[in-house]
Amino acid sequence: MFEFITNPEDRGQVGIGTLIVFIAMVLVAAIAAGVLINTAGFLQSQAEATGQESTDLVSERIEVGSSVGIVASGDDTLNEIRVSVSGAPGSDNIDLSETTIQAVGPGGQENLVFAVPKSLDFDTSINTADSEIEAQLQVDETADTVDVSVGDGYDIADDYSLVVTADETSNEAGSLAGSEFDSGEVVTVSVDPAELDSAATANTLSVELKDGGDTNQGTASIEIVSDSPDTSIATAGSEIESQANIGDRDSSISVSVGGGHSLQDSGEIVVTNGETEVGTLSGSEFSAGEVVSIDVDNSQFTTGDQLDVEFYEDDTDETTEGTTTTDVVDDVGTLSDLNGGEFAVRDDGTIQESAVLDSESQFQILLNPDAGAFKNGGTAFGEGEQATLDIVSPAGAATQVELRAPDLFNSQGEAVRL
Repeated sequence: MFEFITNPEDRGQVGIGTLIVFIAMVLVAAIAAGVLINTAGFLQSQAEATGQESTDLVSERIEVGSSVGIVASGDDTLNEIRVSVSGAPGSDNIDLSETTIQAVGPGGQENLVFAVPKSLDFDTSINTADSEIEAQLQVDETADTVDVSVGDGYDIADDYSLVVTADETSNEAGSLAGSEFDSGEVVTVSVDPAELDSAATANTLSVELKDGGDTNQGTASIEIVSDSPDTSIATAGSEIESQANIGDRDSSISVSVGGGHSLQDSGEIVVTNGETEVGTLSGSEFSAGEVVSIDVDNSQFTTGDQLDVEFYEDDTDETTEGTTTTDVVDDVGTLSDLNGGEFAVRDDGTIQESAVLDSESQFQILLNPDAGAFKNGGTAFGEGEQATLDIVSPAGAATQVELRAPDLFNSQGEAVRL
């Protein structure tokens, strides 16, 4: 009934086969378990991320209150769009500087990002110091000469000329050929007193440096006065120049040192506000005749201050070789300074440099109706027009706003509900 295996070799073969099957089963089970564990971990991480995103979408929801527009001159367009926003009850803090707005309007579609409108009304221009043309500040109406200086940056050729023109009459009052003057020196140009006399007192003369192709290479202005004129003039090639104005939030200033200076590695440009140093540049980092940018600490100055810019040929020597000044101005502009891809935020009448929204705060989002998606051709957003805003929080929560302008505005400065 039972078959007994008496051959030892047969017994060994059966044992090895069983062992191989057992090991294979263990390996398959281990691999399957690893796959299940990895899959479970991945699904858990994905579920946590999805849950966090869902929570953020709820907790970063922006609520919109009123939307109004301010009527511009002409009574049929707006010069400002204001959207009042607050955080939804129980919401987390929402950084409006990281928020985007997707606008669709008469001018098409535009994505807007947070910005502080920068004033375009102040002058940050600078001329290369050794390329300046300088002239005496004033001239008597009976004078027959004026003094002029051309900077070292010009390579004066015989076909160059200095031309003096009476601004009021556009008549040439005098000239000097390039063979009669050189750069870096003060020269005298003869003028016709009759041309000065024909221009009314307090009008001006223009002094232009022209090259052989009659192209203007530089201009200076002289005021015509009736008595006691100021005839002082600085040699153009030895000037240090800086930009006329700097914004109170700017972090750099442009400066140029004229070719009349002997630059050394030990030289230095120092920018100060009173006794406080706000920026420096060593002589090894700039050359004569070029405009350089100097980093400044804007926490050390504010609107209304005046920065002194001084040049030292040797920083171990306290002798100043040249000085100029730059006025600090408020560079926060108005809504008209926002381009089509920007929006600003205001709180209590002040444009904010940053804005964090919570459930207890309320801000105004400001939009320029004369740019981007709001501008229809050459006309700002106005009577009877519509636009849609999707305000998207950093987490991606979107709030949609419909803007509908009334068909008729009443008067300039009126606030109309949109």
